[in-house]
Amino acid sequence: MSTEPLADPGAPHRAWPVVSNVYVAGRHPASWALPARPTTVFCLSRSLLEPGLYDRAGLSPHRVLHRPFTYWESESPVTLLDDLVREISGHASRTQTLVHCTLGLDRTGVVALALLLKHVPSLGDALHRYQARGVRLPRRDALDVLTRYAEHKHRTEPEEAVRAH
Repeated sequence: MSTEPLADPGAPHRAWPVVSNVYVAGRHPASWALPARPTTVFCLSRSLLEPGLYDRAGLSPHRVLHRPFTYWESESPVTLLDDLVREISGHASRTQTLVHCTLGLDRTGVVALALLLKHVPSLGDALHRYQARGVRLPRRDALDVLTRYAEHKHRTEPEEAVRAH
């Protein structure tokens, strides 16, 4: 899967292709310029956007899934992030996927970084690719969730690989 940023990484107002078939953006329709094909949207904001906004923006999604990613309220934010990454990855295997929250920085940023972790060797590599976009990193509390997620994935993936064989 490709994890290359858009040709213009200094354009944080555009949807960014994190991995194959997965784009991240803020909630502003101007950032949702995606290739015309069936799209699943994951809205991570606390509240769902007004009905019809996606259609008016020219996105016309196949499906809109509201998954409020309020990691700061969760008793198990790492599990919440892991479940979300699995669900997004599952949809991305079948359809173009847009992930957004309100600004596209903290909630969406953490999810983008977690998705990148599946395709790059280290958290440092994921952070480097993310920063190449020209946007700030997610807030410290969000990065703490990401760090714990990365540590959790590092501990559990080798065990899962052994069980699979």
